[in-house]
Amino acid sequence: MDLQAICKKAAGLGKQIDLSDCYYTLKRTHSRYKKPVDYYRFLANFVYTQCLTSIVEIGTAYGGSIMVMNKGIRNKDKSFLVTVDKNDIALNILSRYNNIHMVVGDALGLETRRSVRSLFSKSITVDLLFIDAVHTYNFTKRCISIYGKLMSPHFIILDDIRLNEGMVKLWSELQQKFPNRALDITEISNRKKTAGFGIIEWKEV
Repeated sequence: MDLQAICKKAAGLGKQIDLSDCYYTLKRTHSRYKKPVDYYRFLANFVYTQCLTSIVEIGTAYGGSIMVMNKGIRNKDKSFLVTVDKNDIALNILSRYNNIHMVVGDALGLETRRSVRSLFSKSITVDLLFIDAVHTYNFTKRCISIYGKLMSPHFIILDDIRLNEGMVKLWSELQQKFPNRALDITEISNRKKTAGFGIIEWKEV
């Protein structure tokens, strides 16, 4: 199955995974925060349809994305998820999940990288690397380079590939580097068009 078919399968999944307790932020008073954001459904279904068990996320924020990805895990006992952020605002809510580990620190910092690496066995290949942190060309490119080599993920998903000129430039470069393996799934994933969502079937070139 090619990458587009994989993503369409996740987008069209009939299984309704309950995401009612997975919010974009802790601010629940505004109407936009009373339910999970639309693309969360795609993330949960992607994890479910691909039977993913190991995930690394860069950019925890309030923990919404890592929680919905965890919702898609079929066997929680055999899964391991790591999320990284400079802020610890999600630490308390994520502490209730035995299979989610949060690393607090600069994702590009050496100590943070060592902490993430130490959580896994010597021979490491994770199923998914999800990057949704500082949406600039340099930061995101370095995250891909560092964690792509460190984690050897099967898939990389990038949020906000259309957000600004730097991210548009980076995504264009990635599509050239990974022809037929870098796909803009903004519409498929129901992501806001001005933000954008991209997926790479990662293989070292």
